[in-house]
Amino acid sequence: MPLSIMIMVFTMSEELKCSICGSKDVIALIEGKYYCFKCGSKIVERHVLKQLEELERRGIIALEEGEIES
Repeated sequence: MPLSIMIMVFTMSEELKCSICGSKDVIALIEGKYYCFKCGSKIVERHVLKQLEELERRGIIALEEGEIES
């Protein structure tokens, strides 16, 4: 399933907070929720790792032992 990501710069007048940590330094809208860089990058990293693992499971790519750290 594709991950919908939108990265944008928000003005100070908007009262947006990170959906995980509550930071006001919001930079991304992922699947309809706002995230700061730190929390948003963790979500993207987990999604990419899942995609790589699925590609390996299907035999499309071959990963070496320890190449993916979950």
